[in-house]
Amino acid sequence: MKINLLKLSVFANGIFSSIAGISTLLMHSHLDHIMGITYPWWSFGAFLLIFGVLLTYIAKCELFKTALVKSIIIADILWVIGSIIVLATLEIPKSGIWIIAICGLVVGDFALFQWIGLKKHLKLN
Repeated sequence: MKINLLKLSVFANGIFSSIAGISTLLMHSHLDHIMGITYPWWSFGAFLLIFGVLLTYIAKCELFKTALVKSIIIADILWVIGSIIVLATLEIPKSGIWIIAICGLVVGDFALFQWIGLKKHLKLN
């Protein structure tokens, strides 16, 4: 069985984003303390959940639109850049630093694997 790296990485990104969104929605009242940032975390969780469900749906589609996959990759890269900016400019408790750093690394990996998968996909088609 041949594994489609592009579909797998978009699907994994969708699952990770959905889990992060659900976790954020469930813990939104505690995140100001954990992250050291006052923010309407429920809206962030809702965004992540919607994004995750969308990615999961896209991964299940038969045909990928190249522009759509590129926009997902760009969104992931912007997430990583945003994570770096937050870590470099804000004073955050260690728990927040770990959460942001680990999520940034995971999202960066998704961007990399999606990019490699897209390149392979374009060569085959």
